[in-house]
Amino acid sequence: MSLSFLQGKLIIGHNALLDVTHTIHQFLADLPDNLAEFKLMVQETFPNLVDTKYMSSSGPFRELIPSHVLFDLAKRIQQDPFQLPSKRQLILLDLFVLFPLKVNLSVTQGLESMEDQMQLGID
Repeated sequence: MSLSFLQGKLIIGHNALLDVTHTIHQFLADLPDNLAEFKLMVQETFPNLVDTKYMSSSGPFRELIPSHVLFDLAKRIQQDPFQLPSKRQLILLDLFVLFPLKVNLSVTQGLESMEDQMQLGID
């Protein structure tokens, strides 16, 4: 199977290492035995992969984002100094399912408890 339909698409995941690993193993090839080959395989398969948990916990964002839980992160980036991008097609990698998703952070409104967030599958 080929994931060529993803060519040039931005793929956003949150704490996505396991999702990426399972996707490659289930749909493309056996996983390599060493880390260097695995990293190369991921880069070749998903050249435009962004992991929001990794991004929020490193570099300049570490100082600005105290919690890396997806629900908290979604709330934080709606405040200064951040600006939300205009709505555009994104691809959400969630477990083994790839599907188009319109950017809509309002889905978390009203989900104040951790139990509510877990029901939705956030983080």
